[in-house]
Amino acid sequence: MEATSLRPSNYHFYNLGFVNTHKTLYMTRLNPGQAKTPSPVLLHTDETGPFPEFKKGSGSSAALRNTAPRKSFPGLPNTVGIIGGLSVDSNVKFMRKLVNWSSRDGESCPPFVLCSDHVSNKELLSIESSFPSVSSKSDGPEFDPTPIVENLLSKRIFLEKSGARCIVMPCHISHSWHDEISKGCSVPFLHIGECVVKELKEAKLKPLEAGSPLRIGVLASHATLTAGFYQEKLQSEGFEVVLPDKVTMEYSVIPAIEALNRKDIEGAQNLLRIALQVLLARVVNSVILASDDMRGLLHLDPLLKKCIDPIDALARSAISWAQSAKKDGSKKKKQKKKKDPNAPKRAMSGFMFFSNMERDNVKRENPGIAFTDVGRVLGEKWRKMSAEEKEPYEAKARQDKERYKDDIRSYKNPQPMNIDSQGVQIGRISC
Repeated sequence: MEATSLRPSNYHFYNLGFVNTHKTLYMTRLNPGQAKTPSPVLLHTDETGPFPEFKKGSGSSAALRNTAPRKSFPGLPNTVGIIGGLSVDSNVKFMRKLVNWSSRDGESCPPFVLCSDHVSNKELLSIESSFPSVSSKSDGPEFDPTPIVENLLSKRIFLEKSGARCIVMPCHISHSWHDEISKGCSVPFLHIGECVVKELKEAKLKPLEAGSPLRIGVLASHATLTAGFYQEKLQSEGFEVVLPDKVTMEYSVIPAIEALNRKDIEGAQNLLRIALQVLLARVVNSVILASDDMRGLLHLDPLLKKCIDPIDALARSAISWAQSAKKDGSKKKKQKKKKDPNAPKRAMSGFMFFSNMERDNVKRENPGIAFTDVGRVLGEKWRKMSAEEKEPYEAKARQDKERYKDDIRSYKNPQPMNIDSQGVQIGRISC
């Protein structure tokens, strides 16, 4: 188990304890000979740390959860806690981004703590690579994620005890259980899907076809697509989600991953390009490429210009949070801002009204259809509709937009109460 503290060169160093099971810090999948440390971060290891239980590989989750760190980062309200991903490679890449991007404008890199262990990393990698078989009802017992969730939850608790004021998890498949892991967290726990959607909305993209909703493709492993959290976050903000169809998954995406596992890099690259081109041909604005391996395969490929890396969005959000926390200077743990329950409900688009009306019909017409495919079918139906057919839903959208304008005006400018000289309410001025 690795519980590693890292800091920029101008911070005092605090050792949280580390049991080192691998001497190599950085090992890429395609170039295992490379080994570098992420300057200017200092990595400290201590093989006599407070986690002797981990050397035997048993009881690690309970031991980590109940172990108090030697020291935390006192007085540093912008400390970022990182729950390790699938590999040392992915962890170091994320840390490099934190260091390099946060120091572009002369700012100092925020202190951060990494908690990772190679045993659970291997379990996550196994799930992502073999998910189609372990999820099949006909192939053995149903997969039980409880041990992995417990492990990730223990790391989150340990990071909180270590002084982390914000938690990030640079791993796509781990976000399948983000809700369970973040439950009860006393500090902000960034969600990679929300970070991507936030940047997409800020980009103010325009549909590639007039009268159509913004279409965003998602290309990832079968396990990540089946988890559905990217689709859920995108659809909740009005984006139309485009996923690889069954043929593309069976004959391009899954074979590409299998080719990569066989070290057939050229074959994996060609298959992945085909899958990406199929998605782009379906008139999508951008494609979320939610796989470190896939992104590595397309290194320097022109197709990457049309892709979004969720890990990049997560790193930028973590840096933004850290810079804001540093300016604030508060030593209190920042709580996640809760939405005002009295705030007006946002206006819905015509497509959203159509989806609400037709979702049950799609389920009836397609028994057993996966949740991730419902949005795709609805999007295809909407795209084929004429302007006249869409008009009833667009009319509802216009009406709802006016409703929202009135509601938000009343919400931001509440009418005063009429109070008499004795402080008694004698009526409310209505609009």
